[in-house]
Amino acid sequence: MSTRQQEITLRGVRAHGELKVSTRVGKFEIPLELALPKQKVRIEVSAYTSYTPDFGEQRKSPWVASVPIILDEPPDIRSVTLTNKIETGQALPVEITVKSLSLITQFDCGLEDPDKPDEFAQDPKKVKVNQVKQDTWSARIPTEKLAVGEHKLPLLFRAKNAVGETILKRMPSVVVADPIQPTAAKTDKKPTAPKKGRIVGVVAFKNDTHVKCASGKVRLDDVNNNGGGRPADIDDNGWFEFDDVLHGRHTLSAEGSKGGVKGRGTLEVDLDDSTGSQTILVE
Repeated sequence: MSTRQQEITLRGVRAHGELKVSTRVGKFEIPLELALPKQKVRIEVSAYTSYTPDFGEQRKSPWVASVPIILDEPPDIRSVTLTNKIETGQALPVEITVKSLSLITQFDCGLEDPDKPDEFAQDPKKVKVNQVKQDTWSARIPTEKLAVGEHKLPLLFRAKNAVGETILKRMPSVVVADPIQPTAAKTDKKPTAPKKGRIVGVVAFKNDTHVKCASGKVRLDDVNNNGGGRPADIDDNGWFEFDDVLHGRHTLSAEGSKGGVKGRGTLEVDLDDSTGSQTILVE
């Protein structure tokens, strides 16, 4: 029976020098607490496997690999912006700024349970926070049962990524007021203008959704132009945006590229007041 020994050298995981790993099995762990500050990096792995056959001298077999990884931390919730006055029956709009190199897998907000710290209340239930552009998220927190007057709201935000979870609490003062009474209707009342909104999103490659396109265009079918395409550029981070879009169903067609790799894809979008960010997958 032959014996095997692996000697592993890694570069890019420490500010100075190299890290050596020695193991008799093919699986090993790297102590990334020694690593550089959070960033996207490639770790260069150079190694050799030495083995001794039943008959003969020790032999060595070298190999080299380049491994892309993300050195990250739990989501960094930078700021929370909200209004301090709403009408009875309205939801409370909030906008949150968050930094995270890796994908945020879950983001919720709502009122904190007064009897269970760090837990959401059951009534009203928590709501999902939607991404509207890079590092910016938004939500509408239900407040329908609040009476007229000033309230201290125990807001709770919880964001997760592949590294961990971040919990943020805020206690803003919000004034709930009676809605403004509409003026008396006139006989020559003009028809209500159709609702409009915006569509924002990101273009990513279907075979690896973490890889975003760095250039290209997205076309939107425009009902005011008999289906003609309205273009928007894809920025360096894969994002696009359309303003002044009529509510209803629309088709997005994307042609994007990155590093010489190109792709095309389409997506159907039903636009209304609750529509969040969209992801178009190309291949």
